[in-house]
Amino acid sequence: MATYDAIPRVAEVAGAEIYAKALLLVDEYHRLLFDYSFRHRAVTGLLAEMPKFSRATYMSATPIEREFLLDELQALPTTRIIWPNEPPMQVQLWHENSPLAPVVNLCHNAVTHGVAYNLHFFVNSVDFIGRVLHHARLSPDEVKIVCSTSGTSEQINREKLGGDYSIGIPDKAVRKINFYTSTAFEGCDIYDKQGKIYVVSDGTARHHLLDVSTTIRQIAGRIRDTRYKEITHIFSTVRYAEGITYPQFKAATEKELDKAERFVK
Repeated sequence: MATYDAIPRVAEVAGAEIYAKALLLVDEYHRLLFDYSFRHRAVTGLLAEMPKFSRATYMSATPIEREFLLDELQALPTTRIIWPNEPPMQVQLWHENSPLAPVVNLCHNAVTHGVAYNLHFFVNSVDFIGRVLHHARLSPDEVKIVCSTSGTSEQINREKLGGDYSIGIPDKAVRKINFYTSTAFEGCDIYDKQGKIYVVSDGTARHHLLDVSTTIRQIAGRIRDTRYKEITHIFSTVRYAEGITYPQFKAATEKELDKAERFVK
């Protein structure tokens, strides 16, 4: 297992025989397109190695339309895997002027009334998570927070969270309330049969906005064994109201989740 950047170095160390013996498997290949601009060297290095392998597979639960594929992938054949007997993923849209209040209320209700399910919030902002912790008065043992710990971000994120809140990893050790930033939107497995998914988007903050066709569909499959086949998307109306009506946005969201339902378990 290696990062994009490491593939050329791994091939160099392993020698030429690796191209005939090994299968190059690239997971979440849609990231090649999204990462191309700011990880150009890593992506192009991987793509340069790809033709040398006798066997290569690019895999994703959120495939990109062929017209948007990188040139190096255009000629590859496509195989579509459909999971039988999978119940459809339902989407519930909850729009507010600000998503902070409903998230705080959900957390407060979960702790105060002891609801039967666990709450999993996917929101790309440590600042937002910190505000929820403060306003809902959540103790460190009531929440789990998964966010970036790479480089200097760990210290910065700990300062934003404040108090004695720790930064965890996505795994089976869930709590009543769980928060995840983009570091856990893709490529990780969460196990919680009692887990409910909430996606949070603040229309006033650009980094909060999520791509309906890819990111939200990825989030839909993060909890592998949940008994709840639904997602609640809490979002503000400010940015989404520009050029699109609420029914149109709801229809677009439901359409994309319908495409992804076969990948959700």
